[in-house]
Amino acid sequence: MLTLSTACLDSRSRPTTARTNQPVQLALPSGAGGIGFDDLRFSAELGAVLVPSGRSGALNMVDPDSLRVTTMAGFTRRPTWSGGHDEGVTSADAYGPLVLATDRDSRLLSMANPGSGRITGSIRLAAKPDFVRAIAARGQVWVTEPDAAQIELLHFPGAGAPPTHLGTIRVESGPEALAVDAVRNLPYTNLEEKGTTVAISLDSHRIVARRPNGCRISQGLAMDDINALLFVACGEGRIAVLSLTRNGALIDTASVGSGVDMVDFDPSLRHLYAPAPGDSSLTTLGVSAAGRLSQLGSIALPGAGDCVASAGRGGVFVCAPRDGALWVVRDTLPATAQ
Repeated sequence: MLTLSTACLDSRSRPTTARTNQPVQLALPSGAGGIGFDDLRFSAELGAVLVPSGRSGALNMVDPDSLRVTTMAGFTRRPTWSGGHDEGVTSADAYGPLVLATDRDSRLLSMANPGSGRITGSIRLAAKPDFVRAIAARGQVWVTEPDAAQIELLHFPGAGAPPTHLGTIRVESGPEALAVDAVRNLPYTNLEEKGTTVAISLDSHRIVARRPNGCRISQGLAMDDINALLFVACGEGRIAVLSLTRNGALIDTASVGSGVDMVDFDPSLRHLYAPAPGDSSLTTLGVSAAGRLSQLGSIALPGAGDCVASAGRGGVFVCAPRDGALWVVRDTLPATAQ
């Protein structure tokens, strides 16, 4: 049974401080001893940052303004953190009023209702899950399963109806990360060690384009839907920008630090955020409408992990695994001109 509780900030993190450009740390319930984070995501529909919190057994939701934490428990819980992010609930996405979350231990995709604080249903997945992304316009949910080199597709009509299996898409040397171009209705994923980003048709469920991204190790993805730009995090410490209106042409690259994995984009400021756990830092890049990158600044975030979520309007959240917490950063840098 999923349980619901709420918590406010502890003495290490207060909303008034978070509204300055000084980073503060937001402790999460049951975070002492560390939490293996993998996927942070802001849901505009729910007005919250979704924080699947690994071995703690909880899916946390953070209000980006008040920093109030809502905790939904009921996922796999482990007493200690192993140091990785392969335990418990590690990825989530919103689907209407529900949150879909994957649990790597149980291999379940669960539907949670934040309003009632209940898990309304679960379905067993074909393999160990990584990322989950909802494509509500098609009534579909896609779950990456890199150990099986595939993406599992589920039909999810919502309105209380249970999801059903649609099939799988074979992705050799992947899939790594998953981003959906909401304007052109194309999902993208990476072939991790092939220097390639691929597009997959929502109709045929086949790979329809392969785009060289220049990465030795292709990691996270983020989208600028309006300007048709796709950002690829290269594990060797760079960001690559692909133009989706120019057949995936590589437009620009920028160095951001050691161990970069996940990135996120704030379209209101035209800022791209890239945490580098190897350097315990967060780099902010400006992005022109044409996809050119400019270095805007870097701040130290001790113990920062590799996951990040932009809540818009300069609110940035970066995971801090060793502390079982989130770094909260208020970006006060000027918006990048179009």
